[in-house]
Amino acid sequence: MRVVVAVFLALALSACGSADKPFLGFWKVQGDRFEYLKIEKNGEGHLLTRYGNSILDGSVERKEFPATIKDNTLTIGALGVSGVYKESDKTLVLNGKQVFAKVDDAEALKVIEAKEQEKAKAEADCKALQEEVDRKNEELKGKSKEEWNAYVKSLDGRKPKRCWLKNAGMAW
Repeated sequence: MRVVVAVFLALALSACGSADKPFLGFWKVQGDRFEYLKIEKNGEGHLLTRYGNSILDGSVERKEFPATIKDNTLTIGALGVSGVYKESDKTLVLNGKQVFAKVDDAEALKVIEAKEQEKAKAEADCKALQEEVDRKNEELKGKSKEEWNAYVKSLDGRKPKRCWLKNAGMAW
């Protein structure tokens, strides 16, 4: 009798919390855009972390939002967003529009880390280029504007994406 009760109790407990299991882990938006979601347990509730490009400068942005999962629906209250897990194609559909596919955690972390390293390198390259511009500006002060303009043109192919250099405009 004790064995039957123990087995029944084990089955009952294993079913607890399984409603959120399809949602947990990393999700990648379908298409070419860089956007990942990570859904994980957070105490009694859940935490959704969004990794994507910042609208302002395209850098990697990481934002966390409290979320709930109930009746096969993910709700992100702070954003007014809801999502449904579609068992048929194993996708997560947010607000009936954005479709995310589940991806391996290690694969997602690798892509996110590579994006963050790319951003850090671009920032370092931009800073070094700004220092070069400042030195060149001092060096060419009072000299021909043609020489300065040739230097400014040479910067175009060397600037990382979203690198705005100060005092690096053409002289008229």
